[in-house]
Amino acid sequence: MELDGFFTPENSDEVIELLAQFGDEALVLGGGTFIHSLAVRGLLARVRLIDLRNLALVGIESASAGVRLGARTRCAALARGPSEDGRWLGAVHDAARHLPLQVRNAATVGGCVAAASPFFDLPVAFMALDGVVGARGSNGIREIDIEALYLGLFENSLQQTEFIVSVTLPRMPAGSASAFVKFASNANDLAIVSAAARVTVDASGRCTDARVVIGGGVANRPWRSRAAEGVLQGATLGTDTLEAAGDAAASDVEPLSDHRASGRYRKAVAGVLVRRALTAALARVP
Repeated sequence: MELDGFFTPENSDEVIELLAQFGDEALVLGGGTFIHSLAVRGLLARVRLIDLRNLALVGIESASAGVRLGARTRCAALARGPSEDGRWLGAVHDAARHLPLQVRNAATVGGCVAAASPFFDLPVAFMALDGVVGARGSNGIREIDIEALYLGLFENSLQQTEFIVSVTLPRMPAGSASAFVKFASNANDLAIVSAAARVTVDASGRCTDARVVIGGGVANRPWRSRAAEGVLQGATLGTDTLEAAGDAAASDVEPLSDHRASGRYRKAVAGVLVRRALTAALARVP
């Protein structure tokens, strides 16, 4: 169906055809929660909206290799966990629960990821869990590590005819858990700073693997702090180690300054939130 630049294709092939036809003027629509912000800034004047409502991309599928999230899965569905898939998914459930109710019920997995906003919550959690994006295009399905998807502010690495169909979260080994925390000015605001952490701990309490990701304007995209991960790797995760990891994370970023917070303030908060996320994740390790 077409209505004044608004399209509701019936299948993936039609989506690809529309993306090829309209090029840079095409915008794939997921939940549409960001559309109003674009409209009030006059950024939709020449945009052709391609709504995915007719595509069967909804659902959460669990398998031995991990969990696959359909691109049109609402964020509300992610907030209902942790389910049988374990504590390593905790960061995703935390991030979904942080969303305002009206956004949670409309926003989709694919839309949150494709927007490439450094202020969105779910991409931070997905990156901490080594998420893999499935993108469908004229050459079939391409798998993209979510960290490689983000090139800069509101810029992703999708090709012209590609759109997101899924996000897969690989299953983590025993002893793994994750958490997400967020600081915002109010419950309905985008993150000023957010952090997600995932740790894997052996029987002796030693960290065998870790991910630390920071969002909310600490960079022009979600930022994986390898400096913090280096502090954690191989260490026993006590208070001193978590403090050092938070300090390393704060030193690892050069945050943005805007009307909501200065870069200096974001840097200080980043270290605190990383420590909180790591503490929460460690408390979930079985």
